[in-house]
Amino acid sequence: MNHRSHALPATTAPPSPQPPPIINTIAKGAYLFEEGDAPDHSYLVEEGRLEVVSRRGRVLAQVGAGDVVGELGLLHNRPRSAGVRALEESRCVVISKAELLATLAASPSLTRAILHSMAKTLRNATQARNRTVSLPPSPASRVTEEELSSLM
Repeated sequence: MNHRSHALPATTAPPSPQPPPIINTIAKGAYLFEEGDAPDHSYLVEEGRLEVVSRRGRVLAQVGAGDVVGELGLLHNRPRSAGVRALEESRCVVISKAELLATLAASPSLTRAILHSMAKTLRNATQARNRTVSLPPSPASRVTEEELSSLM
């Protein structure tokens, strides 16, 4: 009896399907998150326009399709430094911290895009802060000539 072994062709298991992305729809005027919130996710704006606002209501930046928001809090585990409010109905893809870190490690182009987005946000916040009006010191805080001469 001739026993031949028949080797089966090597196969690889098909890749497990990725779950569909979670999409948040934000109504006009609603907040995606507010300043001080715990950083649970970042968001990729798929459609619409949103504004980054301070607790006092100062607009720090506007973002739209293709922009990422909320990454700063995830990357340094600190409460949200600003809120994000929809200027019109908007759709955002929810990105977990693990997904963000894995994607940054695997994609230099995405890393550059996020760094560019963070630099833009920082620049806008700095410009907004510099536009604030500085009030002169009150007369009570000024040193009089008599006080100045007593120091000499």
